[in-house]
Amino acid sequence: MSGRPIPDEEQRLLNAKIQGPTATLKTYLALSGPGWLQSAITLGGGSLAGALFIGVIGGTHFLWVQLFAMIVGVIMLSAIAYVTLSCGQSPYKLIRDEINPVLAWGWLIASLMANLIWVMPQYALSYSALTENLGLDLGGGISEKLLISLLIFAVCTSVVMVYGKGSRGQKIFDATIKIIVAIIVLTFMVVAFKVVLIDEVFSVQDIVAGFVPSSSHFTEPQGAIGQQLAKLDSSVQEYWRAQILDIQQTVLIAAAAFAVGVNMTFMMPFSLISRGWNKTYRGLAIFDLSIGMLIPFVLATTCIVIASAATFHGQSQGSLVKLEGHYQINPLASIKVKEELQRILDHRLQTLGSTAIGEEEKVLASYLIKRDTGSFTKALAGIMGESMAHLVFGLGVLAMGLSTIIMLMLISGFCVCEFFGFEHGGRQHKMGTLLASTGLLWFVVWTGGSAPYLAAITGTFGFIFLPIAYISFFLLLNSRKAMGDNMPTGSARTTWNVLMGSAVIFTSVAALGPFGAWGKVINGVPIGRFFVVAFAVLAIGGHIYMRRKHRETGLFQ
Repeated sequence: MSGRPIPDEEQRLLNAKIQGPTATLKTYLALSGPGWLQSAITLGGGSLAGALFIGVIGGTHFLWVQLFAMIVGVIMLSAIAYVTLSCGQSPYKLIRDEINPVLAWGWLIASLMANLIWVMPQYALSYSALTENLGLDLGGGISEKLLISLLIFAVCTSVVMVYGKGSRGQKIFDATIKIIVAIIVLTFMVVAFKVVLIDEVFSVQDIVAGFVPSSSHFTEPQGAIGQQLAKLDSSVQEYWRAQILDIQQTVLIAAAAFAVGVNMTFMMPFSLISRGWNKTYRGLAIFDLSIGMLIPFVLATTCIVIASAATFHGQSQGSLVKLEGHYQINPLASIKVKEELQRILDHRLQTLGSTAIGEEEKVLASYLIKRDTGSFTKALAGIMGESMAHLVFGLGVLAMGLSTIIMLMLISGFCVCEFFGFEHGGRQHKMGTLLASTGLLWFVVWTGGSAPYLAAITGTFGFIFLPIAYISFFLLLNSRKAMGDNMPTGSARTTWNVLMGSAVIFTSVAALGPFGAWGKVINGVPIGRFFVVAFAVLAIGGHIYMRRKHRETGLFQ
């Protein structure tokens, strides 16, 4: 289904709309696809790490964050889908030729960079799941890591190569992605059900209350951490309050603003175009995002937060040991846990001078450790049993890693096709997907000293171009020249503009502010500020160029 849509499929949609809501719903469910692709990429290592730490720092108080984040994402991706299907042409070319070439090039480059860099931690995540949880441990040497990485690459490539092979290939690809996403959701639901319904660590009321936001979530430490803070001496309370709130605010803003990555904004329109969808499919595309992306993401991340809260929130989990009446860092804890706890305590000493660290302070510090998947598996063993914890968590994490690798490869192919003008789903697209084979170098690059620099630079580009992509589509939606008769009017236009405008403002403030690009620093060098200013200058130049180009006709009418 690489070229035009199958006539019967479009006719099914038209017939279903005539038959009524029930028939339309059944048809939408049968034809869904692109939303599940978005779900597959967003349910990756970043979502796992973010959800784990939300549970650590806030218990179940912050469950609303993931829901809010994905609602913002669905609004913007729905707008992107609406514009793409209404215009019937490449949004990259529209932005390049009608809005600003700098925005278009930056959008493409940032998306490709995100794919090439962020695919590496997905390989690391998949490798960890296979070796630490699922028993495929061949040894920790370079050759063993390469062998397992090649196995991961082969599996993902075999799935990607099916994409674009007519309607049958598209159905196989979609079905595979849906199965992988289902595995992710179901594995973490098993853990959450055990915590809530069997062990009764949290009540249903606790879970429901977690979906209600409060201003105190940004101004006060929550749950067991807030209770532990109250036990400290007044002379150190303000220091720890500031530390906790800094972590809390950063986690909440990052989770809320960046659940949708810049590369997801690139995949959405071209996954639609490659299927041959047109404006008949606009309702299906928006429905598909709700069913295929919103629900799986919220279910999976909610279950992870619940499980993390049950195992880590307000618990030292073996990071401290009491010797001769005093807490000390447990020498048997993992290296990561020991280093993280030592860093927290060292910062406290450096900030408050020689003031001795009290016992209750050490306990509080242990509550703030950023836990990894290894710590999570060990903690889950106490809830589910060691074998079941490794199996359930390993399958969920492996599915997360594989699904994201597949999507990053697919997006890389889209980037190549758009840049060179190739057909989507064709031979050049498949060759382009192999650019994301940079993930095979994860054990050399991502585990070395270059990882923080790559992450900082790529993150900065992503932060800058995520709101830029949103703004570009906001402009396209309101462009009579681009949209023609398909431009929304009246109350529909007002609704779109209010929803998109709110999402653009929120994401722009978060992405370009101190928690996003502006705050990125490497070795004391504020690279974030440099990139933001440099891009602003280039964008202004692009705007002047386009103004001159459209001086006669004008872009907006």
